[in-house]
Amino acid sequence: MRQLQEAHKQLFKQNRNYQMVITASLRPSEIKPLLRQYVASIDLEKASEVDFNVAYQPQYQPRIEMDINNEKGSQYLLRVISTEPEVRSTKTIFMDDMLQRIITMRLTAYVREELSLDYAPFVMTLMEDSEPNSDWLIGAQVAPHNEAMIEKAIDKVVSDIQLGVSNQEVEIAAKQLMKDMTSELNNQKLYTWSMTRYLVHNYGFDEFLDLEGTAKGISKEDLSNRAKMAFGSSTWQSKNILRPKS
Repeated sequence: MRQLQEAHKQLFKQNRNYQMVITASLRPSEIKPLLRQYVASIDLEKASEVDFNVAYQPQYQPRIEMDINNEKGSQYLLRVISTEPEVRSTKTIFMDDMLQRIITMRLTAYVREELSLDYAPFVMTLMEDSEPNSDWLIGAQVAPHNEAMIEKAIDKVVSDIQLGVSNQEVEIAAKQLMKDMTSELNNQKLYTWSMTRYLVHNYGFDEFLDLEGTAKGISKEDLSNRAKMAFGSSTWQSKNILRPKS
């Protein structure tokens, strides 16, 4: 019971700059009295500010190889973390989405067309809301004898993306982003979640509502600079290979 009371105190009794987002078919005059009575009247204790900076280890292993995979194949992973903190916005979130699509297209084309391998490599951006560092994961599940080829393919794509992107790639990625987000925002639950996220984290709600304008406003130069920041020389890069158990 004591532990439950302490958890309740930490979660609900301290002022952590909470923000409430309400989506409903109600006029402000209808909801304000309820907020005054049930929300504004809550007596919150002062709490220390949360530091969202992640304490990454300054010393890290650039390469880790372990025979621990339960699958028959090997899992190859490249993790890239930026060391330059930034303030996120709607535009940077859109750029990361578009950059992810471009890298995926390039990597898939290289693996299947140049190397003639039937693998489906993946590209993920792991940057959480309010975290100041970009975090990317690129990898593939491969046969152990193809590890070197996949590593070469990923190294090449990561190296090439730092040289910039083309206008055609930017246009294609922007169209894909708008199509997927328009579909998601037609779902009321997803729309409410997205609206809450952009409001709470101050990403830029007007830019979020102007989906087409924001996406089309991202230029080739914007995305090329974003790629340099995310994968350039000032990043930490670690290669991880998980091979089948002996």
